[in-house]
Amino acid sequence: MKPPTLALCMVLRDQGKFLPHCLTSIGGAVDALYLVTTKSNPAQRQCAHQFGASLRLIKWTDDFSAARTASIRDVPEDWILFLNPDEWFPEPPKEALRRALRGCRHAALALQYEAIEGYTPVWSRRLFKNHSGIRFEGLIHEHIRSSLAELPNATTGHIPVRLVNGADDQQSNLGKLCRSLPLLRREWDRAVQAKDYLQQLQVGKALGLTLILSGDAAAGELHLIQTVGLLASHSCKVGEEQVSLELEALAALCWRYLKTNRARVAVVLCRELEARMGRRAAFRLLRGVALLSAGEVPAALKDLRWLETRADKLQLEIAVPRSHLGVDLQYWLGQCYQQLGNFPKARQKYLACAKANPDHLEYRARVRLVEVLAKNFESTARS
Repeated sequence: MKPPTLALCMVLRDQGKFLPHCLTSIGGAVDALYLVTTKSNPAQRQCAHQFGASLRLIKWTDDFSAARTASIRDVPEDWILFLNPDEWFPEPPKEALRRALRGCRHAALALQYEAIEGYTPVWSRRLFKNHSGIRFEGLIHEHIRSSLAELPNATTGHIPVRLVNGADDQQSNLGKLCRSLPLLRREWDRAVQAKDYLQQLQVGKALGLTLILSGDAAAGELHLIQTVGLLASHSCKVGEEQVSLELEALAALCWRYLKTNRARVAVVLCRELEARMGRRAAFRLLRGVALLSAGEVPAALKDLRWLETRADKLQLEIAVPRSHLGVDLQYWLGQCYQQLGNFPKARQKYLACAKANPDHLEYRARVRLVEVLAKNFESTARS
């Protein structure tokens, strides 16, 4: 039987400088490359020619799903892989992708995606069967989940292949976020009108955070509150993608409260959603940090210890800094033990932090502090 063919389809806009690295990382994993661009330039044309890619110029209509649809139009291959130019594969994906496609009965496949350097990976659906009726939707944060849900018995498989967002220009990313505000507002209205719950979660979180980053913190926070408020009115399901998007919206609001010294509000929010989210590892992390910041130390220790015993095996439902399951977690545990008067345990945790980060002055200071506290406690006890 002839092996299935795979095409890479990509839309080029403002990330053209990353394109050579992206295409090099693919390493012959695809049978054809189809690129569409909204701003053709000599560098893009030269890069496309170098890698044997087809390059077409399309009109930008303020609609990412329309651009994605244009990128897959008339593509004959059996499967489609869609990426952004600033994404790349740290390890050659050819063998894993080919192995996954042979005899694959899934309609789509997800990769392990690291959206920010130093963050934990999440599953991201990036491959789907061509000519199956799957389509893109959304002016921004475009997706295929609605059309996938319309197909009978359509399932998503998972491939342990890492895909990384390689964009490293924070100022450029902030500018891109602010430029996306009009589209985010329009897509939010569209998702509300279409009663697309999952898209409301995704776009609502992005819109809230973008408003905050662009300087309108009050409006951004209100939008996050409105988005998280959807959770209470929507029937509970167990779908992987729904859980992820719900937790992302909740995490955005929780971290906002913690960053602005409103830990008690974050705790109240977590308690309101415990029945719905309590079994999720990412929720344990959010609740544990909120409880610690609010001074509810025994309850915080319970959540943080639960995470510590599983940290090596956990894949969180949302992306968080890797340090949250490493040195940060040890530091939070050290704080718990210190406040509970267990100075030997606190010293152990702070020492682990100092060992991982020898130049971090605060960790060394914490070690010294609990040593002094332990001696004072022993002296008081003897007297």
